[in-house]
Amino acid sequence: MRPKDRGGGMSLRLRLAFEDGTEREIAGLPWQTVFQAAQAHGIELATDCREGACATCKARCIEGDYDVGDASPEALTAEEEAEGFVLTCQMLPLGDCALCFPYPFSLTGGAVSTQAVLTAVERVAEDTVRFDLAPDREIPFLPGQYAQIGVPGAGAERAFSFSRRDRAEFHARLLPDGLMSGYLAARAKPGDRLDLSGPYGGFFLREPVRPVLMVAGGTGLAPMLAMLEALEGRQPAVLLYGAASARRLFALDRLADSGARVRVAVEEPGGNPSFHTGFVTDLIDRPGSDIDAYVCGPPAMIDAARARLRAAGLAEERIHCERFLPS
Repeated sequence: MRPKDRGGGMSLRLRLAFEDGTEREIAGLPWQTVFQAAQAHGIELATDCREGACATCKARCIEGDYDVGDASPEALTAEEEAEGFVLTCQMLPLGDCALCFPYPFSLTGGAVSTQAVLTAVERVAEDTVRFDLAPDREIPFLPGQYAQIGVPGAGAERAFSFSRRDRAEFHARLLPDGLMSGYLAARAKPGDRLDLSGPYGGFFLREPVRPVLMVAGGTGLAPMLAMLEALEGRQPAVLLYGAASARRLFALDRLADSGARVRVAVEEPGGNPSFHTGFVTDLIDRPGSDIDAYVCGPPAMIDAARARLRAAGLAEERIHCERFLPS
């Protein structure tokens, strides 16, 4: 709820600090969210849904008082809120504030909207489809980011991470009642035209200056595939990959050729003896504190991995997470 004492025309000072060291100071009006204030000054902060549900616009307020606004608990957990994290599309400053953003200033250029041709669609696991798009316009993205893709004939769109570093390849989990799932499983054919916009998200591979640990659950592997291609062996990499069963695993051949040390976990017992039986987070064992960690998958997996990494002494700013929610 907007506080009753926020009236008047007095402006607020907002200091925005980005991961690459860039800083900007802007004025905000009492009724503006941080995102709206930045947009009024020509700064397009990373965002997507603008409804407090996707976590794309997450930042950390290190100074000042604010109303957190209407944030989904899946996008902003109670623990994160207690640590000063906010969703800038919802946060209403109550006075001067300073915020830190987990991405460089170069990502504030906004998204590209275009159309794309479906060039390939292939079932790669029991419940996973790989599909390729050829956009009419180039969409520059960083490995790990995602796009919004329109579902033909549905008037809706869904988010998918790029799974190649240099082209629009994606992986989708097939859900029983999913709009995109129904299209990809039954109606998709090469030559179809789809709406496409992006890139979105602050989850991407940073400049590799230390060893990398990746933890992926289900189709949370998709952005990791693009990251591993971009990493190109410049730093040692360990990838922990989990799925409910061996039938849901995909891209194992690409992982074998990636140069990373790969360990696989499946929750269903009786599978490949080289796979761990249990949760992928069970494989996080003494990771050390001098690494960068990337975690992508369902919210429960994210929370468990983050807790293990922090308990091991890894600083919060070295843990990069992307939550995958079914839709």
